[in-house]
Amino acid sequence: MINRIYPYPVPDEADPWAGLLINAGNRIRLDAEGLNILAQHLREVGFIHNGDQETRHHIILDVGTGAEDATHEVAPGDIVTIDIPDHDRSCVWIDGDAPSALTIEDGKVTGRCAILGVWRFDIVVGPRIKYDSPLAGAPLEPGQWIPVTQRRQVQAPSPEVDLQGLTPDQLDQLISQAKAAKENQ
Repeated sequence: MINRIYPYPVPDEADPWAGLLINAGNRIRLDAEGLNILAQHLREVGFIHNGDQETRHHIILDVGTGAEDATHEVAPGDIVTIDIPDHDRSCVWIDGDAPSALTIEDGKVTGRCAILGVWRFDIVVGPRIKYDSPLAGAPLEPGQWIPVTQRRQVQAPSPEVDLQGLTPDQLDQLISQAKAAKENQ
């Protein structure tokens, strides 16, 4: 259910939502028991509603141009107010090319737009972050929470090389490849 934002295994005895709490805020580290206690608490207070699902509300904001496909129109200098359905069910954020003057307040996107133009963006109700564990995500493995729009860093396991069976030229080539790989990181 939470695979999109935490696609790594959690211990069998862990609460299904425990993965969301591993390394919370990239600062709080809990053991398996602490994760279970906190996940159960969040479930009991009704905090977990949508899981890893998101709802996107596509917005085409026309500021003074008369665009025919606009979902919202305002004159330059007017205050924009766009209600966000289900804003109380999850995190709310803006994805895309929205005017910088817009903010999210009290379940609405609001702000004063003075620049003419057509702005296309999504209001997203759903997760804003996801967990990235470059070493394939064993339970409680170090990692960090990153923006949901950012690609996860996948670190492939290093192949084992039998150095004893290599010639001096092959060893030199392997050393130069290792140096080049280190410089590119």
